[in-house]
Amino acid sequence: MTQLDLTDYRPQGSTINPEHDLARLSKQCRAVWAVTNSGQWMTLREISTACGAPEASISARLRQLRAMGWTVNRRRRGDPKLGLHEYSVVAK
Repeated sequence: MTQLDLTDYRPQGSTINPEHDLARLSKQCRAVWAVTNSGQWMTLREISTACGAPEASISARLRQLRAMGWTVNRRRRGDPKLGLHEYSVVAK
């Protein structure tokens, strides 16, 4: 299994201060990767519960994994009218 390399991890955003946020966001990113790279499909809520982070943070970490070159798959779960999606990360 491929490992998540955060050597060059640089979270982006106007409100991010690396001195204060890098350790927390790196930990979140590793947790999201570990949970979603397991081969299971999970909703944002399921990932949030497993990682102990808010759904908005999970969504941001998934976007960052995409930006780092990982494939973040998304598909609908259940009734399409409900708008529920599930995610899975595939090794680079």
